[in-house]
Amino acid sequence: MHVRVVDCEVSGTSGHSAEGIGPLGSDIWIVNCRVYKSGSTGILVYNGRAGTVARDIFIIGNSVGDSSQEVAGNAAIAVNPSSNEIQGIVIANNIAWDDQASPTSEVMLALTNGGRGGVIDRLSVTGNVSINQRNQAGISNSMPAGDLTNSYFGLSSEF
Repeated sequence: MHVRVVDCEVSGTSGHSAEGIGPLGSDIWIVNCRVYKSGSTGILVYNGRAGTVARDIFIIGNSVGDSSQEVAGNAAIAVNPSSNEIQGIVIANNIAWDDQASPTSEVMLALTNGGRGGVIDRLSVTGNVSINQRNQAGISNSMPAGDLTNSYFGLSSEF
């Protein structure tokens, strides 16, 4: 799998693709990228492959601005294992921002399995900054506690 997305810029995906960056698989690095005005979520990690486990995913040092241009309320970064599993994901030192008078981006990070029972194991979230998001809490978790295991949420800032 070995996906590396480094030092990239994704801008204005509205009408073309929903997400700015949407990697699939294991051993994924998304580092130092700028995602601006995505159609929905800026960076989406989704495991929709039945019976598989996605492993070792690093989302580090990215800037995600003005997400959710088509439908307000999506996160800058989202992790969704659906009915499968994601193991070992690091989300660190990212900046999510929305410079619109009425922000469309919901939060820095959303965790969900859509009620399908998927599991996230070993998630580490540290050093992220959320600026002018609709929900200043920074992280939205709609997963049951048992579906999010061995995880660490460090300090994140919000403005």
